[in-house]
Amino acid sequence: MDILEYLTSIVNELQQRFPTWQLFTSMKILNSREWPKEFQELLWFGDNELENILRYYECPNFHNNIQLPAIFDINKCRKEWARFKIIITNNFTSNNIEVILLLLIQNYIDVFPNIIKLIQIVYCIPFSSVEYKYSFSRQNKIKIKDRNSLATNILDILIHVSLEGLESKEFNYNCAYTI
Repeated sequence: MDILEYLTSIVNELQQRFPTWQLFTSMKILNSREWPKEFQELLWFGDNELENILRYYECPNFHNNIQLPAIFDINKCRKEWARFKIIITNNFTSNNIEVILLLLIQNYIDVFPNIIKLIQIVYCIPFSSVEYKYSFSRQNKIKIKDRNSLATNILDILIHVSLEGLESKEFNYNCAYTI
């Protein structure tokens, strides 16, 4: 087996295991950091990728044999796309996607309701289980044999502090004591 044949078999195997890979790679268009800097390139940027995403979401949604209403209007989403790119490029180029998403929801939900809904869907898809595994690991360090009767809400708070809190050397204990 030569190297080309070997690589081809790996690619085929990956495509069989991850049939929606094209969908995931298409989602990069929703991150403005990936956009071209030239205005002419931006006009046509992401149109094919948007179609891949919309094709995936245009399928009817069923739950318990009941067809659910569409999450967003696909045709309106196509129409919003060009204006959306221009607004983002002109107003949000220096911000990261988390900031942009918050500002979009606050200020542009009426202008781009379908694109924003699509972005919300894409950004809630976990692409990795690392954070979850890390959280469970922290939980196992907090809820040890001697602390097995912790209430769920207390355990939740302790996990959040452990994951998102300051390092103990950076924490202002005097301020906490005063509060």
